[in-house]
Amino acid sequence: MRKLKKYVISKIEEFKVSKDLKESFSYELTRISVRILIPVSYVQIPLSITIIIILLLIIKPIDLYASQAIFMHSLLTTVSIALLILLKKSLSYKVLSLIVKAVFMFILMWTMVFSLLSFSVGGQLTVYLIGLTFVSVSSNLNPLSIIFAFVSTWLIFMGFIPFYTQNEYIIVSNIINLFALNSIAWLTSLILFRMRLEDFML
Repeated sequence: MRKLKKYVISKIEEFKVSKDLKESFSYELTRISVRILIPVSYVQIPLSITIIIILLLIIKPIDLYASQAIFMHSLLTTVSIALLILLKKSLSYKVLSLIVKAVFMFILMWTMVFSLLSFSVGGQLTVYLIGLTFVSVSSNLNPLSIIFAFVSTWLIFMGFIPFYTQNEYIIVSNIINLFALNSIAWLTSLILFRMRLEDFML
């Protein structure tokens, strides 16, 4: 038991940053995240607008799922435009860091909600998986922040999936699958966080 405790403590220590370097390291991670979010936003905006136009042209009359998809893509586009406008302003590090964290949390929530809505038409977790993968490799959040984000979306998913499908097998299997996906994503984010920390310390 003592060996296990020492092992766990040693692993936790690997992710700690000294006080004199903590702020500069956090700033570097935020800067990297911003450099990722800007081009992604420029790609997402026209893509979502194209999807909205296609839905409006093809699906007549507009059914419930199509209207929900149009709303979701409109919301995502609005947030992306607002993000690009904000990032052009001269912001303090703390404000910029807060915006970046909020955006990555929004991405997780948006993809989770979109996946839930797709269950009404036989959809799967594909959209959330894309968001989960993107956040795990791009967010640069510290281990505690990322696990809070993943656990929050998982709990919300568990609470709302019964409203979108009554099939118990689908509900249970997706809850288990989502837990596994979140665990893998968290481990991936841990590995990348440690790699960036090692690079920063060089």
